[in-house]
Amino acid sequence: MKRTILLTALAISLASANASLATAAPGHNGHKGQISKARIFAGLDLSDIQKQDIREIMRQVKQDNAVYAADIEALKAQMEALFNLETFDAALAQDLVRLRTEQAINIELNIATAKHQAWSLLNDEQKAEFAAKQEKRAEKERQRKALDFERLQKRLNLTDEQSQAISDIQEQHRDATAELAQTLKASKDAEKALVYSNQFSEEAWLTIAQASQSAAIEFGVAKTQSRFDMLQVLDDEQRAKFKKIVDREQSRKKHGKKRNKPAK
Repeated sequence: MKRTILLTALAISLASANASLATAAPGHNGHKGQISKARIFAGLDLSDIQKQDIREIMRQVKQDNAVYAADIEALKAQMEALFNLETFDAALAQDLVRLRTEQAINIELNIATAKHQAWSLLNDEQKAEFAAKQEKRAEKERQRKALDFERLQKRLNLTDEQSQAISDIQEQHRDATAELAQTLKASKDAEKALVYSNQFSEEAWLTIAQASQSAAIEFGVAKTQSRFDMLQVLDDEQRAKFKKIVDREQSRKKHGKKRNKPAK
């Protein structure tokens, strides 16, 4: 298997280890940063009043979710400690993933509500344009990740043995969680469709999110062990380099900064 494909597995599984804690998305990869707020509506032909209203909605949800910041950081620190253990602690992983999933509900509900409020400010033409841009953004993100994986490959300089080990771990994880992954994807798609519809309500969103909680916890524990196993494949220098890359990426997404060229 080509190393670029292997780095896809490594980057998705390891980078989301911290990112999912920072955003507390229930069972999904979630929103990177705190949704970078109004950026999802960038590029639309909005009036000045619409722009101001959307900025205010996103400012308010950021303020509302700020009360969870300390809990998020504490949970993130505990997860990082788990990854630094010599052997995987399944019981600890179960507790942390369960806490993360429970913690995420209120945060994600606030974000979903804010997105719906902002979307509701659009006229029919703008909503159609927004839907088209969402599809283009998704494809652009997939292409961006492919480039990131190539850069990451060069930075970490995996050996053939490391590449094969990561390939085996990731394949085992995919086989073991295929059904759970489909369940969570269906839930995520249903949440997104609801947010950008006239049928949105907090109760309806909670019904979808809570229905997938048990699957989210089971998937999260399996993914945490997969991440742990893959981290064991890296040597100390590679792990240190990877942590710097992840931290920089999280900071960029959290603050909405543009991507810089990677340092050599």
